[in-house]
Amino acid sequence: MPSPRVESLALAVLDLLHHGLPQDNDTLHTLRSTFGDDSPEGLASVLADAGSAEAATLAALLLSPGPAVREALEPALEACRLTTDELPLLTDLVANGAARTAALFPDGRSAPLDLDAESARAFTLRLHPEATPPQELTRILDRRFPGRPAWRLKALLRAARPDYTSPRVFFLSALLERLEAPDGDVLAWAVRFLEERGDDPTPHQALAAKYHELSARLRQAQDFRKALAASSFEVMASRGVRLSHLHPEALREELARLDAVCRAVLGGPAWAVAGLGERDLGSGHDAWSMAELLSGLED
Repeated sequence: MPSPRVESLALAVLDLLHHGLPQDNDTLHTLRSTFGDDSPEGLASVLADAGSAEAATLAALLLSPGPAVREALEPALEACRLTTDELPLLTDLVANGAARTAALFPDGRSAPLDLDAESARAFTLRLHPEATPPQELTRILDRRFPGRPAWRLKALLRAARPDYTSPRVFFLSALLERLEAPDGDVLAWAVRFLEERGDDPTPHQALAAKYHELSARLRQAQDFRKALAASSFEVMASRGVRLSHLHPEALREELARLDAVCRAVLGGPAWAVAGLGERDLGSGHDAWSMAELLSGLED
């Protein structure tokens, strides 16, 4: 017999399914590029071919909970704090109560979706209802960024499902305590960084190494852009030059997120954490005076 907590969460999930699942612009782009048609009629024709690979792919895409769905359900998910043992009870309740839903698009259109028991269970599992973040982190978020920003970041942590070891909780607590704004991109970057490095007890060295790695990749991307501007893909390929897939803009964004993490967790900018320094050489009014000032770097 499910507890009132589990029943309450099941009702919240069923209520959301009843009102429809908001889709985002990324989903619209995927629909157009994959199926060539994002109209309700076009989607209905694909879904009507039950059992086809296209119908299964489309249904899975539309029934994948996006950020808006996760944020809307996060209060109910956190209030329940579902355990792994209770997960089958929740999926059964949702599967037995759900029959139809709809995909709600940003431009106001909607596409009806039939829900069988298997699809309803899969949707519920994708919510990761058993992956509630530790209370140490949720309390900080409630205090620092009350209301919707906190729910958005909690939903991000639930979707990421990091392994909450003590060193990682300590790191994330320090980040959330000092983060200047509720920036989901910075938090997501920090979670990925923690997953990459494991439980390394020396985040200072790991963050410094990451700064040097990203800086080197940025220089490589900038050098490639300069070379490409003076030539062409065809000429460079004919000379055996490997075409770079590094994008300076994306690397600058990643460095900015690294810098935000360093400032929050370690109290200083990324370049300082990496062991670099700065020095005030004064100011110069022409090329000769600037050259004289720069010569001071040799001291």
